[in-house]
Amino acid sequence: MLVELLTFFAATYDRVFGISDGPPLHDPLAVAVILDGISGAEIPFYDFKDHSKRERFQVKVVTEGSHDDAQKGSETGRTIVKLLPEGEEGVKIPRGLDIKRFWEVIEDYLPVRVVQDPIDTIFAPKMPPLPDPQSMNNAVH
Repeated sequence: MLVELLTFFAATYDRVFGISDGPPLHDPLAVAVILDGISGAEIPFYDFKDHSKRERFQVKVVTEGSHDDAQKGSETGRTIVKLLPEGEEGVKIPRGLDIKRFWEVIEDYLPVRVVQDPIDTIFAPKMPPLPDPQSMNNAVH
């Protein structure tokens, strides 16, 4: 199913936006960020600019207004990102990642982890169990 989804989005991005090198991988990257905190599924994310110091951001999503307002040009739904001073805590926005490791983790997790089930251990004994969703809420920065 993953191949079919990526093929569909690749064709759509090529047809609609002229992006022919493949689609942006927003959703798989979001999954990778969640998996990154799980032992055995670590993916090195590069959260720095020019290989120097780490960056953290303040992130706000404009929620005032309606969908209709947004279609008419309002800021509704816009994400506003502000770089914080060095050393201040905030949201990590990766600028890159270990692509080879990313695909290894996605391939290891995706086929059997779509639905969490005890039988997972038969099909993927090398991968740790998924964490409780409540504990994930506490782990996200």
